[in-house]
Amino acid sequence: MKKVVILYPADPLGAVASGIDTFIRGILRWAPSDISISLIGVTDDVNNRPVGKWIKCDLGRSKFDFFAVGSLNKEGKRGKVPLLLKYMFGLLFYRPSLAADIVEFHRIEPSVIFYFCSKFKKNAFFHQDMQVLHNTKSDILWSRLPFLYFWLQDILIHRLDNIYCVRKEAVVSLKDRYRCISNRFQFTPTWVDSEIFYPVDKLLKHQRRRSLSITKDEKIIISVGRLDTQKQPLLLVQSFKRVLIHHPSAKLLFIGDGELRGELTQYIEQEDLSDSVVLKGIMSEKEVAFILSIANVFCLSSAYEGMPMSVLEALGSGVPVVTTNVGEVKLVIKNGVNGEIVSQNEEDIALSLISILDNPSQYSNEAIVKSVKKYQPSKVLEPIFEKYRQL
Repeated sequence: MKKVVILYPADPLGAVASGIDTFIRGILRWAPSDISISLIGVTDDVNNRPVGKWIKCDLGRSKFDFFAVGSLNKEGKRGKVPLLLKYMFGLLFYRPSLAADIVEFHRIEPSVIFYFCSKFKKNAFFHQDMQVLHNTKSDILWSRLPFLYFWLQDILIHRLDNIYCVRKEAVVSLKDRYRCISNRFQFTPTWVDSEIFYPVDKLLKHQRRRSLSITKDEKIIISVGRLDTQKQPLLLVQSFKRVLIHHPSAKLLFIGDGELRGELTQYIEQEDLSDSVVLKGIMSEKEVAFILSIANVFCLSSAYEGMPMSVLEALGSGVPVVTTNVGEVKLVIKNGVNGEIVSQNEEDIALSLISILDNPSQYSNEAIVKSVKKYQPSKVLEPIFEKYRQL
């Protein structure tokens, strides 16, 4: 049996805070019987998943071993010390055993701890094209010193045996930068777990809306993601103000939390939008799926992305998507069929949201769900599991 240990500050049994957390949860959940996958992460429940101790965890489809080297801020807010740095200190302090054939990194920085270790193969995932560090809207801390990040990357990347990227542009730029190891880089899409995210019939949708005190005629717009600079939540609220002119009873629900919550709350109150814009906070995967099942449209207003899983999850739930032109959204979104790809300005976002709300029959449930048919975990993850076997 192949043994894989994933290193990343995530808690797969906690509320999912990011796409990377969801990605890792999927690998754990869909692991085949001939591959044993463990996670060294952080915990948001120190009573049930204590720090410094290996425990058995269950994700329904599979069980895995979990070791927390630190605790997680449930609100998704940054502390004075970055979470990744605390995580790396935790790795050094607790030194959990690594009885593995493969160690996997979802951020390259922790691999520095194992730079000289050759007992196992090293696999990595890049969830973003790191050229985004030069983007003025980047909220990644390395964007303050991008040259230092790329210096570190240049040192560490040669020690990795295989690298996946969820952005095609990242594969191109990495192959160009590291030509002598270009065969180690490959693209992988993300996916939607159709056992969790799926469309419901009209009767069940009506029942669920009623349970949330949402009337049949109220239009619900959903956004799922961190409340930070990358996701541009303020841009979405400003766009939504234009939507309200045409649909006064519409509601915008934000699922997620982060640094901009206070600023966003203040703006909502100043603009007298408290009855129309609701900040739901961080929710579990099943809770997100429940909310998506009653939505009229999903909106992603990000400045940059990889291949956002939230978009695939909305489509898998039968919900049309309005998204800015970021990352790999063009792989799944077809204008006028299952959603709209727009520029990063409030007028374009608002016009597309209004168009979908006014013409729901144009975006058929069948076409929306069909668009993510090939992005199922059983299909997307099999090449990754096969690479584990080869490594």
